[in-house]
Amino acid sequence: MRRLLPLLSLLLATPAFAQPEQRPFSQAVRRTGPISLDGRLDEPDWARAPILGDFVERVPDPGGTPPVRTEARVLLDDGAVYVAVTSYLAPGETPRALELTRDSFRIWSDDAVTLKFDVRRDRRSTVGFAVNPAGAQIDFVALDNGRSFRREYDAVWEAGTHVREDAWVAEFRIPSAALRLPPGDEHRIFGFNVTRDHNAEQATYDWSHLPPEFGAASALHYGDLGGLAGLGG
Repeated sequence: MRRLLPLLSLLLATPAFAQPEQRPFSQAVRRTGPISLDGRLDEPDWARAPILGDFVERVPDPGGTPPVRTEARVLLDDGAVYVAVTSYLAPGETPRALELTRDSFRIWSDDAVTLKFDVRRDRRSTVGFAVNPAGAQIDFVALDNGRSFRREYDAVWEAGTHVREDAWVAEFRIPSAALRLPPGDEHRIFGFNVTRDHNAEQATYDWSHLPPEFGAASALHYGDLGGLAGLGG
């Protein structure tokens, strides 16, 4: 619980300026076979997907290099986006997963992974989905770069997790309906970010760096995700 209040205050308070210097970019890859949400990533499609790496520390060392690696991959089909996040661990480390209920903010006091989508790419809005190693889930909508936070949002989506010796893995299936896609746009590009809360280090890492003076839902600082043509079609 000692990290919960700072996390919420960061989520809800976001300045409205200072564009990021350079946004990371990656592409989703269309899946060719079934995906089992078991956190094992043994389907061939995951090996084809580009790795989103080079995460950046937000706290306690803003802009620093995390002590452990985090890697994400993205697949899609016409009806959903699939995201796999591998959170590597220090030798002998066991990820924390005490929260077991859905839609509890306490999930961010555990180890957790959060996906953040700015599907309109307006650099202001977020649809978010998070899971801890025990599989507890929370989803949310944040508007105006996190100034308005709608916890009551409750979507239908799936996630599976697996803890292995060197990492814990989260595997998500987010249906297009849960993303609240705008109509049309054959050549979709989303604003996108992946955040890892690492309990053992009391640290937070982002794929696209979020300066700590901005909120955790500052879509202004998200990277971009392409390769989404046909999603929701």
